[in-house]
Amino acid sequence: IAVPWKPTAFGKKLLASPKLPVQCVPPFSKSSPTPSKSRDSTRRPRCDWPEIDAAFLSKFNAWVVTIHAETPPVRISVAELERRVNLRGWVLKRRHRLPLTMALLERIVETTDAFQHRRIRWAITELEQCGAQVKAWQVMRMAGLPSTSLGLISAILDAAPIAARLTA
Repeated sequence: IAVPWKPTAFGKKLLASPKLPVQCVPPFSKSSPTPSKSRDSTRRPRCDWPEIDAAFLSKFNAWVVTIHAETPPVRISVAELERRVNLRGWVLKRRHRLPLTMALLERIVETTDAFQHRRIRWAITELEQCGAQVKAWQVMRMAGLPSTSLGLISAILDAAPIAARLTA
C-alpha cells in the first residue's frame, strides 16, 4: 500500500546508510569502578518519630481544649482531631510509631455514652438559662438524641436538682 509518509511511496529508493559499529556499554555492577547514581540520593531523609510524636501530642492537647469549649458540644474522636489537624487517617496508619499520641488518644477520646451525657448536661443548662421549666423531651430535642434516651434524660433531671428548678 502506497502511503504518502513513506519515502518509497514516491518511487524513490532509500539510500542505505552505512552501519555504524554499536558500542555496548555493560550496566554498572557493584564491582564496577565507575560509580553509578546511588539510590540513596533519591531517598527522603529519615523521620524523627519521637519529635513528630511530641508535636502531635501538643497539637491534640490544644485541639481538645478548643473542642471542649465549643457550643454546641462536639464529640472528641480520633476522626475529629485528625480533621482539625488536616491529616485524615494519618495518625491511625502510623499508630505504632506514635506511642505518646496513642496514649493521649486512649485517655481523651469520648465514648458515645459519655458524649451523650455531656450533650444532655449542656442542653439542660441552655434550657435553664431561658428560665422555663425543663422537660425531658425538650432536652432530647435540643441535644439531638433518639427517643430511647428519654429515660436517661429523666434520670439526670431528677438526680441533679438545680436552684432554678426548685423555685419554679
